[in-house]
Amino acid sequence: MCNPIASARAESRRGLRADTWGPLYGAGHRLLPNECGSHEDTVKNLHGGPARMATTEASPMTFACAAAVAALLTAASPPPLPKVDFSVAELHVRPRLVSARLPQDWWALAPRRIDPETGSAEGSVVQVLRSEDSGHSWQPATELQAALGKALEAEGETLRTLDFLAWYSPDVGVAAGYIGARVLRTVDAGRTWKAVPLPEPLWVYSLERSGARTWVCGSSGRIYRSDDAGARWAELKASPFNGEDRCMSLSFLTPDSGWAAGMQGTLWKTEDGGETWAALTPPKQAPRVLFAGTPGLPPELRHVLRLTRSIGWVGGSDGLFRTDDGGKTWQPIGRQQESGRYVSTRPDGRQVVTSSAAGLPLAAWLPSFADAWIVGPDVIASPHPEGLQLEVTGKVTRAGPLLTRPRGTLTQLEGLAQRTPQSWLGWAGDQVAATQDGGRTWYRVGRLPRTPVRDIVFLADGRVFAELTGGGLLRSRDAGHRWEPTTDALEAYDFTVASGRRPGGGSESTQTHWETPFDCAVSSPRASVKVDFGIQGCFGGTQSSLVLELAPDGAALHGKRDVGDGPVEVKRQLTRAEGEALMRELVAASTRPEVPSDCQSTTGYSAVLEWSCPNGTPQRTRAEFTSYGCGQRMRVDLVGGATSTGGAQGPDTYERALGIHEVAERALETADPPLPPRRP
Repeated sequence: MCNPIASARAESRRGLRADTWGPLYGAGHRLLPNECGSHEDTVKNLHGGPARMATTEASPMTFACAAAVAALLTAASPPPLPKVDFSVAELHVRPRLVSARLPQDWWALAPRRIDPETGSAEGSVVQVLRSEDSGHSWQPATELQAALGKALEAEGETLRTLDFLAWYSPDVGVAAGYIGARVLRTVDAGRTWKAVPLPEPLWVYSLERSGARTWVCGSSGRIYRSDDAGARWAELKASPFNGEDRCMSLSFLTPDSGWAAGMQGTLWKTEDGGETWAALTPPKQAPRVLFAGTPGLPPELRHVLRLTRSIGWVGGSDGLFRTDDGGKTWQPIGRQQESGRYVSTRPDGRQVVTSSAAGLPLAAWLPSFADAWIVGPDVIASPHPEGLQLEVTGKVTRAGPLLTRPRGTLTQLEGLAQRTPQSWLGWAGDQVAATQDGGRTWYRVGRLPRTPVRDIVFLADGRVFAELTGGGLLRSRDAGHRWEPTTDALEAYDFTVASGRRPGGGSESTQTHWETPFDCAVSSPRASVKVDFGIQGCFGGTQSSLVLELAPDGAALHGKRDVGDGPVEVKRQLTRAEGEALMRELVAASTRPEVPSDCQSTTGYSAVLEWSCPNGTPQRTRAEFTSYGCGQRMRVDLVGGATSTGGAQGPDTYERALGIHEVAERALETADPPLPPRRP
């Protein structure tokens, strides 16, 4: 194999792809000719050390490949690591909406800040951040936030959500959402806001503009129109919607001609600005079935977009549909996977977001109904898990948290580590920087309590390890923001499995089995392990325990199993082979790499292991595990008539607390005496 330096597994975790490296640090840095491997050839150069490479696909060794390797090791030099400005900080805000007051003046609005430690709300009811350089840098807009927060809090609602901020001019704008029986309006660029009353409380689902007219509709089913840039609002008495079939989306071609889509799959048109409405034939969709065996609910329409009098689109519970004859017939398009978003301009000059390239004929347009905001002629902003994503003509130009303005002092990184193709960490001295867009933008995330750092390694469960040159480990549980030393033997083992070497060890190894902290409990003539495991939910929980003791001539299992009606004592004598098999199962459950699911639950699982190996100096070690429990823990038959908690974990996920529960419960269920039957 053309991979004499390191394993593909290690490099896919730690290295930087050459096709990513090249655009950032200069073209012409492909490492090997094509016969040496796939396009996923990677390179990494840490601490000025030799370049290392790997391919993610094996290919036969060739003379050309061997020559290329030799040339790389003796002559080639990868580009230098990037320089970053550690003065750039992230703003811990995830905008709910973004609006451009001017081409360079953007506003980002977010809900009230939640303290991550206590979970309590803090500060103003709304957070306002402002960028004066078209989204490159942001800063809290204290005065603007105070003015908007004061207006929102004036009527005392406990929950307020802004979903729309529309500017008619640099000075005049309206804000709407879930804010009671009103919209808010400013005529001085947001320095002050005035409530404009509506006849009823309304959660605004859609705000549409055409010419001088503006419409809002939403939770009540009523539609309101303003003909003076939001200064006054009048109810359109002929609204075809109600509290069940709510108005979900509006789209107007002209101040008079528009369509409206309803929550129960209805579609309507108006030719007089909404004074009267006529039904259109909506696309056919299947009833929505929330749970098997329950009656189907009416299909939904959530979005509508008119491009011309003939061409229009709707998005519903069955995906996208297009009409080319003004709504008489519909062609199902289904659910499309977006590869990029573009700003496209209708014949009337109105800009819309499409997932088809700009400039195509109208008949070839594919609209995007995902959350996104047009903030420039070709610029689209959209939510990102860390903050905000910007796209220009379908290409992501930045992604990640909102960042402060740089001061201009650059520091060259000493090393890089790649979690995903877009998410990296880099370090210089005790400072750690991160990028969420493949190196386009960097920002400071934290400081290391000890240095120098040799490498950074990511685990699938979210932990990050920084390996010190002397062999120590630092651990972060929050993507590199906070670090602390760890001497935990199990964490050292996790680092070893992920990195392919022991902390402070040499280069990666092809070794497939590493000694675990629990191995002495299997190999010692005498050893014991105690497992306390429990389930805790909103309505109580259970707590069980298991003790396994190994002796040279046998093993003993005893414990208590909580079956809901109180603990049941269990006890059983085992052969040495049976005891070792059970011990190995517990070790495997405790050391298998974790891949947590994305779900969260009010039910939590916990497991505490204490094991002792009295060979030489008596040693007792303890490890704790916790996880969410998603879905009902269903009992399924196992060999020997025991049952298990199958279904608690998905096929591609694993959490140690649940795995230990699985093994311990099975062991107790097969122990003597037999457990009483469960109540129905």
